[in-house]
Amino acid sequence: MNLTPIDIYCERLSPDFWAEPINAITNVAFIISAYCAHRYVQRLGDVNWRAYILIGLLTAIGIGSFLFHTFAVQWAMLSDVVPIFLFQLCFIALYANDVMKAGVIKIFGIFAVFFALSYGVSYIPPDVMNGSLAYLPAALLVSAYGVWHCFSGQVIAERAILLIAAALFFISICFRSLDMRVCNAFPQGTHFIWHVLNATVLYLCVRGYAKNAGK
Repeated sequence: MNLTPIDIYCERLSPDFWAEPINAITNVAFIISAYCAHRYVQRLGDVNWRAYILIGLLTAIGIGSFLFHTFAVQWAMLSDVVPIFLFQLCFIALYANDVMKAGVIKIFGIFAVFFALSYGVSYIPPDVMNGSLAYLPAALLVSAYGVWHCFSGQVIAERAILLIAAALFFISICFRSLDMRVCNAFPQGTHFIWHVLNATVLYLCVRGYAKNAGK
């Protein structure tokens, strides 16, 4: 097992467990978002049970990110990125199936576009935008879903919710990208803002899905 410390954030100045206190603590935003999403789904009553898959993954994102920003080694990084990736895949499939009522072929087409974009950005050097370009395919997909959600002829509740989520997603990517560039002026960096905004993005995505998913 590779236990070499990973130092890719402005706040981390040593391999110590508590070297990124702000980055670590702000992961509570994901837990709060998961709790709020859970309460929202409960208030809805008879809702598609698959919403709880997204809520569970949202919780896992908070836990995994906390582990990465404290232990900062390879296995901890995997505990961070794997739940994020699984949330993306589940949201793509569940929203397309349960809200858009897309068929299998269309869902596979959406996945094909997502993976093609992901493959494309993988060739861009990771130092470009501090590795944040990896989230661009997901941001574009949320934007596309947001346009459909807002302008679809179907009966849709909270039509602007995914467009708001997409806008916040792009803003959060900007703050994630700036982290290593502002170290001299702001030693804490800006990655913690990514946590807070992205937790809000994921809450809005879960809410938009849960409110409109067919039973």
